[in-house]
Amino acid sequence: MFILVVSTVGCSKDDGVGPKPGPEPADFWVRTNGPYGGSVLVFAINSNGHIFAGTLRGGVFRSTDNGDSWVQINVGINADPVTNTIFALAVNSSGHIFAGTVYDGVFRSTDNGDSWTEVNTGMTDLQIEDLAINSSGHIFVGTDGGVYRSMNNGDTWTRVNAGLGNISIVRLAINSSGHIFAATSNGVFRSVDNGDSWTQAFTGLIQYYITAIAFNSSGHIFAGTDWHGAFRSGDNGDSWVEVNAGLGGRSVVSLVFNSSGHIFAGTNSRGVYRSVNGGDSWTQVNTGLISRQIRAVPPKNSIPVEIGHTPG
Repeated sequence: MFILVVSTVGCSKDDGVGPKPGPEPADFWVRTNGPYGGSVLVFAINSNGHIFAGTLRGGVFRSTDNGDSWVQINVGINADPVTNTIFALAVNSSGHIFAGTVYDGVFRSTDNGDSWTEVNTGMTDLQIEDLAINSSGHIFVGTDGGVYRSMNNGDTWTRVNAGLGNISIVRLAINSSGHIFAATSNGVFRSVDNGDSWTQAFTGLIQYYITAIAFNSSGHIFAGTDWHGAFRSGDNGDSWVEVNAGLGGRSVVSLVFNSSGHIFAGTNSRGVYRSVNGGDSWTQVNTGLISRQIRAVPPKNSIPVEIGHTPG
């Protein structure tokens, strides 16, 4: 894993461009000390700044020192190395952590990850792709068979697929109005009634396999696609325009905004790109990265920015 840092020997506001000569400081990517035991697929960060990393066949890791050290925290999670893969993590306002696994559904921790309990009552699709929590604490799970909702902290789940059908959910995101967006294998769907019903929202998209979705502070929505780069919507998903200047037809697997509103796009083979103008143009920012195969970027406004990668 790598972290975007402000160098103590000289730092600038360049967001990953790399060290500059002379006294001007610079931001760049620095490899953290782990986690070792599986490629990082997803992040979550709690209100104390503790970082949780979901990994491929290594379960969940936790860092309480900004990534300097990591502890594997899998008590209660299936120890089978084949199924102990975490695709999704989310933290609610009480600090409870939810982990979505590849085959065993959802696990919940109420003690900062020290132990986990399976919470799958009512859920029949146990391949979890993503998790999202709204301001009321309702939890939404994207699976290979649609969306489930829990209104009681994960104790029970109800399938909420009206308008979606039996479709694979890739990502879920909730905007400041509480509207839920589902990035799917067949475009973007939107719910404005807490998941009770869904409508298609992908006019203008030229590829329907959506791999990432995120919002900026102005309410613009950005979607990453498998092979056609990024798209932007300024009307709550009603229509989309391609925003790929400098990015090209890259496979965008993750999107995140920093506190300045700059967008970082993690790609499948070309590392990280940054836009400082709302997606109008992009610049590659890979100084210090060893691998260019990006798997995860943590939630919006998490400082510093961290990325998971596949070693190589």
